[in-house]
Amino acid sequence: MPLTQLFKKYLMYLGILMGTFLPRWFCLILAKIIGYSCFRLMKNQRRRMMNNYFHIFGKEIGERKARELTKKLFINLAICIADFLKSPSYKDRHFFSLIENRVSADFFRDAKTKKLILATLHLGNWELGGITLSRMGLNFSCLIEVLPFGMSNVFNWLRKKNYLKPIPYNSTKEIINSLKNGYNLAILSDRSLNRQGLLLPLGKGKRIFPKGSAYLAQKYKIPLYFGYFVLKEKDKKYLMMDEKIKTEYSENEDFEKEVERLTRIIAQKIEKAIIKYPTQWFVFQSDFINEED
Repeated sequence: MPLTQLFKKYLMYLGILMGTFLPRWFCLILAKIIGYSCFRLMKNQRRRMMNNYFHIFGKEIGERKARELTKKLFINLAICIADFLKSPSYKDRHFFSLIENRVSADFFRDAKTKKLILATLHLGNWELGGITLSRMGLNFSCLIEVLPFGMSNVFNWLRKKNYLKPIPYNSTKEIINSLKNGYNLAILSDRSLNRQGLLLPLGKGKRIFPKGSAYLAQKYKIPLYFGYFVLKEKDKKYLMMDEKIKTEYSENEDFEKEVERLTRIIAQKIEKAIIKYPTQWFVFQSDFINEED
């Protein structure tokens, strides 16, 4: 295992340990210091994120504005990670006091009485969002990218500790079994890990959006929702939101056209959320497609 990966892995364990004994206010101060330090030291990640902002907002935002957005992003990411690592130590009363719940009654009804697909994105504290839904008593699973060198084990321990069921994104059998067993399924829909999907606009750039959420909802006629879980920067609490996309299905729908239509709707909602909360879209990969590609 490379030393950097080993360091990250055991730093996560140290964060969990510290979160167990230290108060949240102290953890957030420490997170801000770490976030700013990472912004200064991680030049490649800083540059990639700035380039993403240029794709979203155009070159006219300027180097200075892109750098300021990126600095806030690193600090927000550190705060979100701190709360995620601390999540097992939060008692329910304290945990839910950190959340402003604006999720609709329809969402809770469908999640409890049926099952649903939740299309979400790498915005705010998406990990804590999944944990919140599970701790509310909803059966939720989530698709994950398996990270190398055992890093996924750390995340999966935290997910399972909070009753959230992780499923590798390429494990078709587990996905189908989870739906058959009545689990709701959360899917990150802003990145295509296999570079397959629809090439659609995001701001002034274009990205490939995966069809997975739309495909599963349409195939199994499951209610489809969009939602996100963002940090409120003023009071450092969280806002949880959802939007209904589709809950009713008919037999005469063209499957492929409907999957494409739903994917476009998800992409539009993702774009709107990112533009509203640009300092909380934690995607450091350069996945935008140039016109000449």
